[in-house]
Amino acid sequence: MAARGTHSPSDTARHSTGAQGVDGLLGPSRAFSRSVTAGQNVPVTTQDTRVEQVPPTALIARYILTFQVACGVVGTALAAYLLIGSGLATAFLLLLLASVAFVVLSWLLVARWPSRRRVVRWGAVGVEVAVCGLALAAAGSGGGGGPLAWSVLPVAAVVLLLTPSAGRWFDR
Repeated sequence: MAARGTHSPSDTARHSTGAQGVDGLLGPSRAFSRSVTAGQNVPVTTQDTRVEQVPPTALIARYILTFQVACGVVGTALAAYLLIGSGLATAFLLLLLASVAFVVLSWLLVARWPSRRRVVRWGAVGVEVAVCGLALAAAGSGGGGGPLAWSVLPVAAVVLLLTPSAGRWFDR
């Protein structure tokens, strides 16, 4: 064996760990390993991919849904606290179930947003229309101006999602 730090040709053949047999089965892998070991920055691409930017309308609508999910988590915690404090009143139980359903459905839509599927866009429009309808119903039943203020975000999200740029981005 050669001195430390130097390699003889027999050491290289012995330490290739069967690379001669592997190269024969899997193709030439030593060229790739040489470029990696040499420290060269070789971009590796497997397909010709193009990344499209998310239009601002779809991005802002996603931020609105994300904000609503965060508020929904807080609302769910508050509803659970009220449910426990009220001795399991039916009205608070329904509020808790509606809050959990909204949070889960909205979270799933936000999580699937990068898939760019039409069903995500129309699901988000449907959820936002339902939230706006519930806010308007709460305002009509004596809820005051608070529910009307909360209907601004769903209306904004629906308007943003119905723009042509958002439609083109979700059109997959």
